[in-house]
Amino acid sequence: MRARISKYLCVHNLISLVIFLVVILTLDTSKIL
Repeated sequence: MRARISKYLCVHNLISLVIFLVVILTLDTSKIL
């Protein structure tokens, strides 16, 4: 049970990181354009 929860948290952190990077990239491109 504990391992399953940790795996879910790891995936959640990765997804939030990817979304954060995408938002930063879109903001940078909009600034350049």
